[in-house]
Amino acid sequence: MKIGDLVRWKHPLYAGSVGMIVQFSESYTSGEDTGHSEICVQWLDEDASQRSCSWYAPSGLKVISENR
Repeated sequence: MKIGDLVRWKHPLYAGSVGMIVQFSESYTSGEDTGHSEICVQWLDEDASQRSCSWYAPSGLKVISENR
């Protein structure tokens, strides 16, 4: 996963939502540099005036379009 990739949340309740990866966390929950512990997603289907970045574990997201 990279910044700019379009993703969907794997949870069936929110499967229709599309978001873009905008940031990776700089902290690691295990204390080791094993990869990004959380990914910030800007959901594109929210009201533009209410948009905010939300943090998720990479395992909960599915890439639907890669920014390459």
